[in-house]
Amino acid sequence: MLWKHYTIERENGKKHGRCIYCGTLKKKGKPSGNLLNHLVKHNLCPSVPRAVQTALRPVPAPAPALPIDTNVESASRDIDEDAFDMALAWASNWCLQP
Repeated sequence: MLWKHYTIERENGKKHGRCIYCGTLKKKGKPSGNLLNHLVKHNLCPSVPRAVQTALRPVPAPAPALPIDTNVESASRDIDEDAFDMALAWASNWCLQP
């Protein structure tokens, strides 16, 4: 409940919130935007208790788990040492040419 951190003031029928921690009157914005940012960002309201700031911060959604496909063949290949040395020599020679 965001409004418990503000005293409600009305002006010309419009609802405004005055921060109970620093006294700033917030006239623009919706509760999920301007009012919330005022409390969460330390540079906007340094008087807000740290516990309130952390409690009001949005929690990031967990990353979806990737399914594991057990039917996929291994990408590794068995290669003997001589074939590996030849491939490495060829790749090194090819990369060094201008």
